[in-house]
Amino acid sequence: MLGFTHRISEQTGDRLRAAWEAGVLSRRYDLDKELVADFFKEVNADVAVKCFLAGYEKGD
Repeated sequence: MLGFTHRISEQTGDRLRAAWEAGVLSRRYDLDKELVADFFKEVNADVAVKCFLAGYEKGD
């Protein structure tokens, strides 16, 4: 899942969209929200963490 969202980021140049998609996919596949969010925290991307959590909570 992170590989897929990384590819989105590379193709579009939009890291926040990739973080959103990671949130959506994490919820869809019942992945540990906190564990995946830690990935974004490790790369010091506070805005990306917020987008990930928003995607997790509000994504389709």
